[in-house]
Amino acid sequence: MRYIKLLLLVIVVGCSSTKELKGYFENLEESSEFSPSSYSIHIKNSKEESSFDRKGNFKLKYPKEGGTIVVKTDENYPVLEKVIPRDAKEVIILVDDVREMMSFVNKEENFDSKYEKALEKFKLIIVVPDQYAIYPGCENVGESKYQKCFQRKINKHVVRKFNAGIANEIGLPEGVKRLLVVFEINKLGKIDIISIKAPHPRLKKEVERIVKILPVMKPGEKRNKPIKLRYALPITFRVQ
Repeated sequence: MRYIKLLLLVIVVGCSSTKELKGYFENLEESSEFSPSSYSIHIKNSKEESSFDRKGNFKLKYPKEGGTIVVKTDENYPVLEKVIPRDAKEVIILVDDVREMMSFVNKEENFDSKYEKALEKFKLIIVVPDQYAIYPGCENVGESKYQKCFQRKINKHVVRKFNAGIANEIGLPEGVKRLLVVFEINKLGKIDIISIKAPHPRLKKEVERIVKILPVMKPGEKRNKPIKLRYALPITFRVQ
């Protein structure tokens, strides 16, 4: 009896140990100084780093069991770090010089809709600087006391410089009067007035005068870079 020899064909099906995540990165800082190339995106504990195309799109490979996305500046300053959800198919990363956001898009969601929602939330983020502006003379009080020293110096400046006699000169009725000035300390530490609310033009002019003669300060910082910080200064006095 003749036997027909059969060749056993073994097909090995490879099972990938990694997953791929598509991403979109957008830098909303107006200055050309901040471009996508100023940031790096990678998976934590992995040597593989993602690169952007001209539109800010990128791809990341990470272990099937899970991974963590890390975003850093070109100076190696950590900006964001988030664990990738199991159902994530895409990730949206938005940054500017003071804010950052990472939002994941799952398989049930639409990218464009998710992007619009992320952008709305991004604009509402309250900026928390790494270091607030420092008033001259407050440099050595210690980091935890910068804000209290700043407030004390500002109040002292207003009390010393404000000409309260103007209230009597312009004939304001008796009672408590409130003024509000909103100003920014810019990246150079100089004062930029945003708005002033006062019950009389002369009081408005006086508030503008005393704010403009505030000293140059050490600007606030975020990610080891100077930033603009906005302050609201209420001024209250009584006319008798």
